[in-house]
Amino acid sequence: MFRPLATLLAAAVAVLVALMSSSPAAAADCDAPAEADAVVCEVNRARTDRGLEPVVRDRRLHRAAAAHARDMVAREYFSHVTPEGEGLSDRLRQAGYISGRVPWHVGETLAWGRRRMATPAAIVEAWMRSPSHRRIILGRYDEIGVGVADGDPFGGPGATYAADLGLLGG
Repeated sequence: MFRPLATLLAAAVAVLVALMSSSPAAAADCDAPAEADAVVCEVNRARTDRGLEPVVRDRRLHRAAAAHARDMVAREYFSHVTPEGEGLSDRLRQAGYISGRVPWHVGETLAWGRRRMATPAAIVEAWMRSPSHRRIILGRYDEIGVGVADGDPFGGPGATYAADLGLLGG
């Protein structure tokens, strides 16, 4: 494994602790049929509730986030960096979102959960309870892509989420 197991488990525990303390009934009007749509709705609610502009969907960010969520489940790891050392900027270059010609600013949030802790509302609430994830969700971004994969990154049932946020030209 490319990272110590303790680091990965600590990150997973932090997300699970936040999820366990969350209220499951937070998302009455973000009940989109697709989980990725519901995550975008929840993120935009968190942003607009604080006077920030909503983020808009970008297909390239979505493609990168969806591929990363699926990869984490398929290869059973949980990290912003793949076992080969590929990071967010590498994935976004491959997806055609960033290039050397345009200034860019990007961020990523990851989570996984099981049962009621795997819902879009619970995932976004957990991100909002984590200072580092909250900074990304409320950061200086204007676009988002969300990927959701069935299963957790440790071979169990549940869902794994990746949200990639970006700002081009800024």
